[in-house]
Amino acid sequence: MTSDILPTHAREQAFDHLHEMVTSVRDDLGVPPTLTEFLEMIAWSIPDASDKFEGVASHAIFTATLANGHTYRSTASHVPDFNDATFCAADDLTRLIIESVACTHRRTATLADIAVALLQLLRPHDHLLLDIAGTDVRSISARAKRPVARATNGDLLAIPVRGGFAIAIVITNNRFGLGLGLFEGTTPHPHPRNDNIPAGVVYTDGRAIAAGTWPIIGHADAQLAQFPAEPEIYYSPHQQFRGTTDLGEFGAAETAAGALRLIGRDEAARIGLLDDSYHQFWDSDYLHHKLEAAAPDVERPDPAGDEPSAHIPTKNVTTSPEVSRPKSTANQDLH
Repeated sequence: MTSDILPTHAREQAFDHLHEMVTSVRDDLGVPPTLTEFLEMIAWSIPDASDKFEGVASHAIFTATLANGHTYRSTASHVPDFNDATFCAADDLTRLIIESVACTHRRTATLADIAVALLQLLRPHDHLLLDIAGTDVRSISARAKRPVARATNGDLLAIPVRGGFAIAIVITNNRFGLGLGLFEGTTPHPHPRNDNIPAGVVYTDGRAIAAGTWPIIGHADAQLAQFPAEPEIYYSPHQQFRGTTDLGEFGAAETAAGALRLIGRDEAARIGLLDDSYHQFWDSDYLHHKLEAAAPDVERPDPAGDEPSAHIPTKNVTTSPEVSRPKSTANQDLH
């Protein structure tokens, strides 16, 4: 592994995404991000395991060593205040690094590769970040807790909640995140059911699955038909999108393949764009918290009998709630 892990053309494209991240923060908050905030955004953008990336089982941690040999001390982070455009740019940057490493070096990219690429991008530039010059960063390292477990499309998940379990099905894993179809109600027993009623779709991450918090309890390809195969995400009319300013009067929807379509008032109201309740992505910890809070108090049944499942109100999660990001975990509600 060398310091020049990215070839020239990939480095130029990657820097464009990095610059977009910095510009988005500066435009929104008046100052560029600190090194702490930059590395935190990248950590949030780490995707699940794939044929191009080995993945991580828990939240990635990046550590920087300075030119004087000292470990960079993290400063207070304002990442929860960053807008979603910033995280879209971080996703684009991380994905480009992974694809470049996989293509150029003909192997699966690792978390360490991402750290080396970040150093390669930062070092030539002394005025990108608020608190430190790129030349003052000697190295960046990364670590995660343990190897990854992965779910495949059609796998059923049991999410422990008060009084039982919420059931979900994995419907896709794309650049927006891990797409889950949520079913109505809770069940006292974590086992597959054929009478699940679809309630909505969310994009989240795979960390709760990898950690075993959301166990895989079965597989049901037939139930995939109850949900869109590739759910769209939505953008408000005032949101920055890949340099495009025209997102229509009421917003737009994007597919994972990048196709963009303008939407009308009714659809914007239904998914929560008009009242700012819509979220593109839900961190798995926060999604679990919201499902737990929405679950009714239900006593576990006697082993000899079975109780009907209780309803989890998941109205308006029908196409994906805003990408996890720390910003979307502050005051959002699961509708």
